[in-house]
Amino acid sequence: MTRIILGVLGLIGLVLLLAPWVTISSDTEALTVGDNAGLPSLTDGAGLDVLVAFSHPQVSQRNRAAKEIAHHLRQDPLVDEVLVTTPAPSEEFDSWVWENRLKLAPPAQSDLESQSMVRRLVEAKDYFSDAASIVFGDRFLRDPTGSYWRIIERFESPGDAFPVVNGVWQSNDNSAAILHIRLVQFPFDAQALQDWSSALRDLAAHEGMTALLLGVRVIAAETTQFNSTASARASTIASLLLVIWLIWSLRSVVLVVHTFLPLALGVAAAIGVVNLAFGSVHILALAFGGVLLGLALDYPIHVMAHHGSRRSKANRLILLGAATTGLSFLAMVGTQVPALVQAGVFILVGLSVAAIASVVMPVPKRAEIRGIALSAFGFYLPAKAWIEATLIGAGLVTVVLFNQPPPITLFEPPEHIRTELAELNQKLVLPSSTYAIDVEGETLSALLENEVQLAAKLDQAIEDGDLHSYQMLSQWLSPSRALHSSVSDFQAEAELALEQAGMAVAFAEQQTLAFERALLAPGLQPEDLSRFPELQGLARRLSVSEGRWKERVELVLPQGSSQLDLTLTTPGAELVDLLAPIRQTMTDLRSRIASWLLAGLLCGMGVLAVGLGSRSEALRIFRTCCAVLGGSACIIIAVYGAFSIFHIVAMALVVGIGVDYDLILTGMKGDKDSKTSARSVFVCAGSTLIAFLVLSLSEVQILHQIGATVTMGLMLMLFLTLAQTKRNEDL
Repeated sequence: MTRIILGVLGLIGLVLLLAPWVTISSDTEALTVGDNAGLPSLTDGAGLDVLVAFSHPQVSQRNRAAKEIAHHLRQDPLVDEVLVTTPAPSEEFDSWVWENRLKLAPPAQSDLESQSMVRRLVEAKDYFSDAASIVFGDRFLRDPTGSYWRIIERFESPGDAFPVVNGVWQSNDNSAAILHIRLVQFPFDAQALQDWSSALRDLAAHEGMTALLLGVRVIAAETTQFNSTASARASTIASLLLVIWLIWSLRSVVLVVHTFLPLALGVAAAIGVVNLAFGSVHILALAFGGVLLGLALDYPIHVMAHHGSRRSKANRLILLGAATTGLSFLAMVGTQVPALVQAGVFILVGLSVAAIASVVMPVPKRAEIRGIALSAFGFYLPAKAWIEATLIGAGLVTVVLFNQPPPITLFEPPEHIRTELAELNQKLVLPSSTYAIDVEGETLSALLENEVQLAAKLDQAIEDGDLHSYQMLSQWLSPSRALHSSVSDFQAEAELALEQAGMAVAFAEQQTLAFERALLAPGLQPEDLSRFPELQGLARRLSVSEGRWKERVELVLPQGSSQLDLTLTTPGAELVDLLAPIRQTMTDLRSRIASWLLAGLLCGMGVLAVGLGSRSEALRIFRTCCAVLGGSACIIIAVYGAFSIFHIVAMALVVGIGVDYDLILTGMKGDKDSKTSARSVFVCAGSTLIAFLVLSLSEVQILHQIGATVTMGLMLMLFLTLAQTKRNEDL
């Protein structure tokens, strides 16, 4: 008893030592090799943006409340900027627009003729009636071509902006006020963001409104917290049932504590080593930690079930099984995917520490196993080898012919988040998350020329009802045109226009000077995209690489539509599947895991053959494991349609469990106390089934997939392990 207490105190001390410096990471970059531009980021760009819709039937009340909440949020340390409407352009940006007006909105030849200039001059006079618009009036007078006026008009009524009522953005269905929030750059903290979003919802509720939030970080935090809560609930239920089962099986609370100690030590050591080696522990590595629950809990039970010289033999088999499984999972290092490399190291360290602790720790006296000897369920199965070969073949055929692409999400958002996103999509008319169009050009002018041609195609799609709207650069800028009028021609036309408008002809000198300067302006340059905050939205879609200009045109599909049937023949334009990079990442991830785990299984079986000193015995175990994999593959694809990476890891866990059970059952065959060995396997199998059956009922898809796969795989493994090739053969 004293040793158990010391062990528990030592474990508590280890946990307290590790807790302050262990960092849990959910970085999506850790799931890729090389370029990860197609994956969403939580740390920069759009990953810091949050849109909030405050729903209330009265416009005045929701606008007042939205402004008050915006003022409150500006004091929040997590918030960098809050906007309730499009801010007025800065003087620097306005001066840049003025200087580059002829390049941004080049005039047609008719705009350079006196008749058009007269109309612009007359319109410019109206701006001098209001002090706030005198600056615009002065520039409109000095630019009778109308270029500056056209740019200002596009800024005042951009096609991609929300409607504005009393200085506050409104949703497209006029049911909510809209706030745009930009968070400060700080390491992703799910709990902090969950608290922040909850406080924001409470503020809205206090004002009698409903707040709907849209943002990568907010969704990730909500999903993480939901998964954490659901996981904790499932783990608590599974732990309670396990404790009850083990108390009944071991007849002692002390023995139950002794059983859990190696598992706890293995998990703590694995977390410490991974955090020390990689700087953080990825959440995916922790998810794979379920492998430890399925195996490490069995080791001390097997040790307690054997006495005397038989315990030494059991210890050797336990260490051999741990080495076989640990090395099999360590093969994931070969994937070169950071999160999977961590998972491989995590499992190897955890299993090794748990196995060594189980063997080294003194076994409490009077350790006794209660239960049914699993060998009692042994039965004769004719042609077992052929049945196993058939399962292997069926699994291969099913995977080749019927396996579909994997899901594109590792962590599915909870139902209330999906409902909220659907409601927001109706209110805001958001760009499609599935389709966009990439348009390229050798120069900015060439890009705009291609977009003008593309616009005709998209406008037709809108008329046909296949598209709701789109956003592209050519809606704001016009392709450059060659100006055939010289400076002297412009001055002559300007003098004539001033005379016809009844204005001082001498003012033509200032107009000509402004025109001449504008001709020398460079127009939009790549560095301007990051120079002006007003161009942030454009910079998000526009890029320049090796002199080529490229824009990602955002498309808004009609309500209820998720497919786009659009054939493009426009030069430089290509329809883009936005989910393709994520889908390819998940497919590559699945392939890497499957191939390297298979390689690890082969290496593990080699270790097993050396450890057993029998190649035929290792091949027999390998054949049974492959049969279980084949049968499980058929069931998984029939139920889910496709393998996820967690199905594959769970199947590898089933193999590890099966190897351990087979080693104990066959390794102790013929001993006078072989029934005790079979009884320990029965207790271990019961523990595993209880734990993973509970996980299979979880709302968290990771836990459900792992739990369901292990449960059905374990049943199949037990069936084949208990099947005997000879009648009346004892197991």
